Amino acid sequence: MNLQFLEMKKKLTGLLLVTACMILLSGCRWLEKPGYEPDAISNVENDSDESVPDDTSASMDGSSTDAAAGSINGSSTDSTAATFSFPVYNYPGTDALYQTICVYIVSDLAGDFESTGSNQGSSNQGSSNQGSSNQGSSNQGSSNQGSSNQGSSNQGSSKQGKDYVCIPCPLIVDIDESNPEDIRVSGEFWCHKYTMEGDILQTVSSENVPGMLHLREMAADEEAGNGIEYEVTDMDVAADDTAEGIFGENYQAYISLNSFISIREIFRTQMLEDYLLLNHIAAEKYQDSTYKSVDLIPKTASLTSAEQLELRDTDGSGQNYVFVYDGQTFTAQYTEDNWKIIDSWKIRNAGDMEMICGALLDIHTIHGSSDGKDTRTAEDMAFEWMQHNFAYEHLPEDHPWRENAKDVDLNPADQGRTFFEIYEDRAQERFRIGDFLGDMTVYLQMLQEMDLDQLSTNSES
Repeated sequence: MNLQFLEMKKKLTGLLLVTACMILLSGCRWLEKPGYEPDAISNVENDSDESVPDDTSASMDGSSTDAAAGSINGSSTDSTAATFSFPVYNYPGTDALYQTICVYIVSDLAGDFESTGSNQGSSNQGSSNQGSSNQGSSNQGSSNQGSSNQGSSNQGSSKQGKDYVCIPCPLIVDIDESNPEDIRVSGEFWCHKYTMEGDILQTVSSENVPGMLHLREMAADEEAGNGIEYEVTDMDVAADDTAEGIFGENYQAYISLNSFISIREIFRTQMLEDYLLLNHIAAEKYQDSTYKSVDLIPKTASLTSAEQLELRDTDGSGQNYVFVYDGQTFTAQYTEDNWKIIDSWKIRNAGDMEMICGALLDIHTIHGSSDGKDTRTAEDMAFEWMQHNFAYEHLPEDHPWRENAKDVDLNPADQGRTFFEIYEDRAQERFRIGDFLGDMTVYLQMLQEMDLDQLSTNSES
């Protein structure tokens, strides 16, 4: 009888695991994205302990080991590698809360890592015993795309003397804005530092502080774009024994986030590509140590001139146009202050997006969002296009915004908005990483809470 129960127990466990995997694979479109295969999406995915060999995991307690040789430690044959200078990181969107969080990561958290002497790092994917951090407030303002009212970028030089830049990647589990004097933002706050090796961004370190940021609203400043400013007042750093208390009812979502490297890499890549596009950096890939490099959206246009698009008005109304790209015919529709491109998600070259937008603007200009007097540029329209592509590729198939995202609407309202901001405008709520985790949280919790001995007892009775 006991052997029968043991066999039943194994079958039940196997069934649940298979079911969970089937649900995850069917519900996660990011596994289908070209260039985001499981073996390419994360350079540490294939390692069972989720660490990068020949590198060091950086943590807030300053612990580190000597880094062995990787591509960033070897001599470069590219003469530009040692002289390349990164532009200052600016949060590209318009939301003052996100701006404050991103600037805090690059100016305070990244600075804390520097002070510990932890230079090399890997994507340390498990729960981190981070210790306390020296948290200060930062005077953040609203940001328009391309402005530099951001504070420190934590730019510097690696041990090899090469310039690096820190690109923040906050993975937000929850935002509680019920108390403007204590706004609570929980999640994982990543800082990825890169140097340039030819056309490849080499990762110097990937550092993470999980926990809860505390912010407060500051007095409205008329010069701020939306009249709201924030400052960070404190941070509760989550260690193994404190994480559940810090995250509370969102603890399971945090555990799920901590368990899926690929989800984190999606947002890491997105924020990196935003920075590269707006700063005209034609990097083709990024690479963690000696692991497989990850392709980035091409920045160099495959088009050599707008004439190749064969853009034409189909009926003489000045509203219905078609153009040819990569052997396919696309439709572009103009209404007042709006260009809509049908099936825009199929075009995945940022340089070509910019050229297409420039050709459309030559026919009809679009006003900007600030006062209606300025006009949009091909660059900021390409930036918006990229945000829509990201939404279409990664939102769950049944998400109400996903279907609309496949046809980009280039209008004044979305100028300078990041994916998070456009999402929140459509959903009328703050973005949370759980929107991407979906059923993963449910099934992970189910597996964690399974008591096989109790299942056996119930079966016997």
